[in-house]
Amino acid sequence: MAIPLSITKYIRSMWMAETVITYLQVDKQGNLKSWGGHPRHYGLSNLIADRPATEQLYFLEGLLTAPHSQKLEFVGLATDRYAHVSIIPTTEGTWVLLFDATAAHDQKQKMQQQVNELSLLTYRQSQLLQGLEATRKSLEEEKQKLEEVIESKTNYISTLIKTMQMPMECVDGYHQLLNKVELIEARTTDYLNVVKNNTNQLLSDINHVLDETKSEAGQVALYISHCEIKVLLENLVSIFQSVAQAKGLLFSLEIKENVPPRVMLDELRFQQILINLITNGLKFTPKGFVTVTMSWEREQLHFVVADSGSGISSEAQQKIFMPSPPNTTDKSMGLAISQHFVKLMGGQLTVESSPKMGSMFKGFVVAPLPLGP
Repeated sequence: MAIPLSITKYIRSMWMAETVITYLQVDKQGNLKSWGGHPRHYGLSNLIADRPATEQLYFLEGLLTAPHSQKLEFVGLATDRYAHVSIIPTTEGTWVLLFDATAAHDQKQKMQQQVNELSLLTYRQSQLLQGLEATRKSLEEEKQKLEEVIESKTNYISTLIKTMQMPMECVDGYHQLLNKVELIEARTTDYLNVVKNNTNQLLSDINHVLDETKSEAGQVALYISHCEIKVLLENLVSIFQSVAQAKGLLFSLEIKENVPPRVMLDELRFQQILINLITNGLKFTPKGFVTVTMSWEREQLHFVVADSGSGISSEAQQKIFMPSPPNTTDKSMGLAISQHFVKLMGGQLTVESSPKMGSMFKGFVVAPLPLGP
């Protein structure tokens, strides 16, 4: 069976292109009839004529009966070589042409490897960028938390400094009175006791500032000890009575009968809560009264600080316990710190108020009875 002229021209053109070619002739019965070119190049050195072609060339299975030409790319053969295979049906049988494609296959594999490496590199870069973005967000959150801590401490210290002004004014007022009562020993002693109490209060406030500046935000430690409620309230009277009188206000404290003589709590912080609330009451009450009521029930020490001042609008009440800027002049001075201490002591602090009708701050802290005498 002669090679068709069209196939001959095709083979000749491929030879001119220096392509290693092998061609095989298969009859209509699927038996291998003849071959030429370089079959050994592909490991086809044991071809046998008049034997089924599919037994000798596995990749021909199912393709010899196809009515149209077929082309297989990168068919793997022996000796680690690859070929492009063209299967061309004719009237007398089928021609199978093998063109060496090993170099092209290796180049394709190399390119695919480069693509895979590039994809892996792109993925790793994406992961790195995601990690950097997560780190950036984490640092941004830490920065925000740090700024909040700094702002909170600034507000807190500013508030305590303002509360120190009240005892200082009281000390100055009683000092002036002492100059006028040098001959009255009993009254002089009372005034000196008031000065002493206010001085102790200032020292407590200073120690409190130092204590808070050493503490991490949200990790303030409580110092539970025996607290004599009557003594604590007497100290408050000595601190605020002269200031209230100077403004023409009635300042009073009431202890309900159910309040025990002593309870267990952080006396310094509880006193600071009341000082902040009373200071606000006196500051924003032009006339009338400021009263403090104390009661005790089920290991809870309840307190109410009421005034006849200008009152607080509903809108302002939504922000009343939020930290205020250091130079604030509104009614939230010290209230954020007070609420923080109340919650720290297991209690709650709320406000009831309306414009021109005064304000009432109600709260409680956990204050059990002492176990021992």
